[in-house]
Amino acid sequence: MPATVSGIIDLVRTRTNHTGLSDAQTLDIINNGMRRLQREAEFDFAEAKATGTIATSTASVQQWTFPTDLKAPFHFYNMVSGENQEVYYSPFFDALLEFAGATTATEPSRYSFFGTVGYLFPPLQSAITYEFYYSKLLPDFTSNTGSNSLLSRAPEALEYVGVAEYYDGLEERDQANHYRKKAADSIKSLINMNRWRLTSARSAVPVTVGTILGGRR
Repeated sequence: MPATVSGIIDLVRTRTNHTGLSDAQTLDIINNGMRRLQREAEFDFAEAKATGTIATSTASVQQWTFPTDLKAPFHFYNMVSGENQEVYYSPFFDALLEFAGATTATEPSRYSFFGTVGYLFPPLQSAITYEFYYSKLLPDFTSNTGSNSLLSRAPEALEYVGVAEYYDGLEERDQANHYRKKAADSIKSLINMNRWRLTSARSAVPVTVGTILGGRR
């Protein structure tokens, strides 16, 4: 199994029988393919947590900066005395109408997104500390020594999708579709393997539930 993307580069050149492809050219088509794979599937290893502080706002709509690698949000928590108080998601325009003219509050009731900006409703009258859990996009490989979680778990998917991108460039659609299907099958098997999160055995040890603060509905 390749330890870095340099091994995938070599495999792509071998599959395409094109030794003239430079490292940079091959790396580019692998990155193109990897971005496509990420848009089509969710990976449990591509999850992240962001923490920070959101200050008060004098604007009618409170903004916050979400992570640049955000793919899809999971949960947003307002940290109150060390406890996770969930802030529920609402579509931006629904929240905008619901909280139109609302006065500032010590705690947010909703969070949302519009374009590349995050929003909290209503605006804050005091700063909060938050935890934000989300699915992230893996960054492009920038050098031959790069590695990531997808490479370590399904290197053949990167190989196949790189070959598919190569044949797309030559407009050899049959070959491109053949390797794209192989890449998709590899990703499907990876997702099936990781279904342990839903089907694994649960502990029989009783769990003592802590204090539940909950969010405002």
